[in-house]
Amino acid sequence: EDTATAELDQIRAQLAAMQAQLAKMGKKS
Repeated sequence: EDTATAELDQIRAQLAAMQAQLAKMGKKS
């Protein structure tokens, strides 16, 4: 279960990073 939780945390971090990049791109354009 700990491993699954760690994987979920990584996925959430990746999604947050993608959202941040999309926000930056949206502001630029």
